[in-house]
Amino acid sequence: MLIKGVISPVGTPVDTGIDNAFGDAILTAYNTGDLTVGIMFASVILLDLRRRGYTGAESKKGGYMAGVVSIVVLFAVYGTLTYIGAYAFSGDSRAVFTDEGSEGSALNLSNVTTMGEYAFNGCAQLTAVTLGGGITAVEDGDRTGQKIPNHAFSNTRLTAITIPDGIETIGEGAFSGCTAAGSIT
Repeated sequence: MLIKGVISPVGTPVDTGIDNAFGDAILTAYNTGDLTVGIMFASVILLDLRRRGYTGAESKKGGYMAGVVSIVVLFAVYGTLTYIGAYAFSGDSRAVFTDEGSEGSALNLSNVTTMGEYAFNGCAQLTAVTLGGGITAVEDGDRTGQKIPNHAFSNTRLTAITIPDGIETIGEGAFSGCTAAGSIT
């Protein structure tokens, strides 16, 4: 049935608007895997509590505590993925940035909500990036919404620069030294 569906689909394919369907599917599966593994891990914790002699209310309390710890840890991990600190990759001329394992593809930073100044300054291997419009710049401790931070992408090899909708300010020198850039839109 799967092979027949690939060879002879029932209807006309519809444009979903997803640029990289394979990468999106992998990311979705990864996130779904987190949920599945979390459920399996919960059963392991509960079985271990029972094996150790905890029953009834004690077992429930241990299960709740394990759940709370898991939620806090997952929030800490995924919450920090939306933040790129000041000087995070600055000066690392050997760093190769890829998105979903494809060298040469744009580094997808569309989910980044907070970025520090000089974040990618001097990253000579950075050639393409996709930004979201909701970036808050952190510069010298000050936060400015809807701004690409000062010197964030200076001295990189970006070939084209697209300023996303929602960005109101481009920081000082944000793209200075991007000599390979052919266009800014």
